[in-house]
Amino acid sequence: TSPRSLHGQMIALVLIGLSIAQLLGFVLSRLQHRHAMEAHREEDTLARIASVVHLLADTPEAWHERISRAVSSRPLQLTVAPEPVLDTSTASRPRTLLHRQLATLLDTDSADIRISFHSKEIHDKHGHLSWPDASDQRIQGQWTPAPQPGPGLAVAVRLSDGHWLNAVS
Repeated sequence: TSPRSLHGQMIALVLIGLSIAQLLGFVLSRLQHRHAMEAHREEDTLARIASVVHLLADTPEAWHERISRAVSSRPLQLTVAPEPVLDTSTASRPRTLLHRQLATLLDTDSADIRISFHSKEIHDKHGHLSWPDASDQRIQGQWTPAPQPGPGLAVAVRLSDGHWLNAVS
């Protein structure tokens, strides 16, 4: 039932306005938090890639593939290959900022770096949609929810021996 007096209607209107303001504040706060977390994740990914590139520069080439497998994890898959995982970098403001940041971390020519955003959806050898490590969905006897697709980061960095460190997160 709605308030009948003018005083009651004013109180209801103020409460509705406050509720809407609280809801908008919450939504904006969550969006800001999400953006900050994504930026932090990207910075951490670039720092990790730079560390691996420096490590590979100081180790014999015969160890590169073994090192890249050892430092790979679910959130960041690393491989050393003769060709980059990306043909070219995509042009966008966020990509350009990440490109500059990685070039600074590596103190290298930016032509040796390729960065692109991609969907985290991955297709298997038969063209079916799959996820990294999708076969390992049992954790402590419980089924885990399937990962949700979202923007991922693909990076290729030319190593001193001409091979490429390919990173996909």
